Amino acid sequence: MPLWKIVPTANAGDTRWLDYRRWQEVIVRADTSAQAVLLASTELGRPNGHVGNESPTNMNGLEDEKLYAVQRLEGEDMPGDIPGIVSAVPGTGPQAP
Repeated sequence: MPLWKIVPTANAGDTRWLDYRRWQEVIVRADTSAQAVLLASTELGRPNGHVGNESPTNMNGLEDEKLYAVQRLEGEDMPGDIPGIVSAVPGTGPQAP
């Protein structure tokens, strides 16, 4: 099953970050890039209630294509058929763990 790397693409001062938790890098085992993003968002937590000064949302910053990019790690397929997070490196910012 392929490995996918999710990395931030927006600069630290971008207003789209709001109060989302930031991740330096997330590696996910999944069949597709879309599945990788959904798995990462679900497993790393979705916000509860308001984020910043915005309306309530069920979206996580990892789901925002303007904040993060997804890259397939070529030649890095891992044996196994269970999708999930392989590693998650916290980033810096307002919601860094």
